[in-house]
Amino acid sequence: MSKIQPYISYIADPRARRSIRSLFAKFLNDDDPTTFKAITFGAATTPISIAGAFTTGISISGDGTTGISVTSGFTGVTGISFAGTASGDGILVSAACANAISITGTNTTAGISISGDQVLGTLFHATAAATAAHSVTIPTGITLDAGLDINATSTGIVTSGLTMQGTGTFTTGITLSATSIVTGIAISAANTHGIYITGASATAGIGITQTLAANDDHALEVITTTAATGASVRPIHMVSTLTGVGAVGGRAEFEMTSNVALGGWANALKGYFNMGAACSVSGLGSAVCAEMLLPGASLAGVGSYGVVEMELVTQTSGLTGGAPVAFQWMQVSGDGTATADWEDNGYLMIIKGLTEGTGNIYSAGADVIAAATLRILVGSTPYYIMLAAGEST
Repeated sequence: MSKIQPYISYIADPRARRSIRSLFAKFLNDDDPTTFKAITFGAATTPISIAGAFTTGISISGDGTTGISVTSGFTGVTGISFAGTASGDGILVSAACANAISITGTNTTAGISISGDQVLGTLFHATAAATAAHSVTIPTGITLDAGLDINATSTGIVTSGLTMQGTGTFTTGITLSATSIVTGIAISAANTHGIYITGASATAGIGITQTLAANDDHALEVITTTAATGASVRPIHMVSTLTGVGAVGGRAEFEMTSNVALGGWANALKGYFNMGAACSVSGLGSAVCAEMLLPGASLAGVGSYGVVEMELVTQTSGLTGGAPVAFQWMQVSGDGTATADWEDNGYLMIIKGLTEGTGNIYSAGADVIAAATLRILVGSTPYYIMLAAGEST
């Protein structure tokens, strides 16, 4: 301001000189080089308007606390508005910052709201190593209802709620590593497929490797309820289709391994039919069902086939030591009265579908002489099933 005074003195009219000095004193600081004082705008449609072409509309190169501040006195509709057609960036933060954009106030609707048609609502394009593309930190004592909430209206369509794609490598698609997780992934809405995997899996579509803390913990638990009637209910449905000539296996495999002395029972696979007091089956009920559909063509004498296959595999030095080992273990237990009734009216086996006749599997007739026996164990007493060398006719 002091350097401008000599030039103002050349103005002849004293009133004009006072007016110009007052104007400069209002807007300029008394420094070198001359800088502007804080400017306050009154009511106006556009307090600051930049209509011409420019490289930088507003440039702040000095040090300060806040570059641009919209204070609580502002009660307008939009704090900062970009309505042009910028081909680059609406807001560009290229300097190193602790937080490029920081929102600490309480927002009634959303911290950041994107409502227009977008190719991508949010794009994280990393050109260097980053810890996380999006990070949500919850302080102690604060409850967050949803880390990511995708809410489609009744007419809204979400093709993919979360998409991971590209030609790069994902070490882990979704990671849940918190100290305590009640439910890792919760799907409560009606759906066609809760989790749907169509891509090729090198090891497993779903892999579970964990140590169970207690005997009642489960690596996988499926609990279903249905009121369906008439049709066959299949809570777990697996179809394995073999298309390779000479393929083997094709089954669901349950393997239990142990190298310690176990307790009262141990089973690799168990089927349990829990019948309530009002339960009955009009046809056939069983804990385990095995069926095999033979081809609609001749097997041409190739291979052997059995509805149930049981193999007892021994190892070197694997002697029984007198322990009872058998292909089948059949035992009845439970209420004494009910067991006694079954013993009076029940059967060891029920065989259906056979037609008696000479040459058939089932042939009845005259007694034949036993030529061989099979040892079985009833309770703790060995017995022998008689086998005839010829057919009873």
